[in-house]
Amino acid sequence: MKPLPFRHFSAEENGVWKELFDTQALKRDVQIFPIFSEGIRAIGMTSERVPDLAQINARLRKLTGFEGVPVEGLVADADFFGMLAQRKFPVGNFIRDRRDLSYTPAPDVFHDLYGHLPFLANTDYADFSARFGALGWSLRMDPHAITRLSRFSSSV
Repeated sequence: MKPLPFRHFSAEENGVWKELFDTQALKRDVQIFPIFSEGIRAIGMTSERVPDLAQINARLRKLTGFEGVPVEGLVADADFFGMLAQRKFPVGNFIRDRRDLSYTPAPDVFHDLYGHLPFLANTDYADFSARFGALGWSLRMDPHAITRLSRFSSSV
């Protein structure tokens, strides 16, 4: 998989980030598992704009060795597990349109960076994710097994 540069987001796109981030405030502060909110603070994520992935990665690497990696579209199951095993998490390199705030057909920067990376600031969660990725990577030659593991991971 060829590495991509993390793109520059426009003022409109940063506005979408802010709206999505602010809309999640009550859930983030009251309803979501505490390690998520702790992760938001630990990696320095705010609502003002799409975070600079290099800055997020610098903090995340110090905490758990994980980093976000910009990708275009969906990542194949085997590649996803291989990335997790290497303490890398794919981050969609686009943000959904304002007309589709509650849905995106492919994981975007908000889904990935906001929805997943804060958990990876927690050592126990990060270590589990890397081990889970190693398991998936070990099954890469068995399409049936890796599909079953992928479906299991998306259902929990």
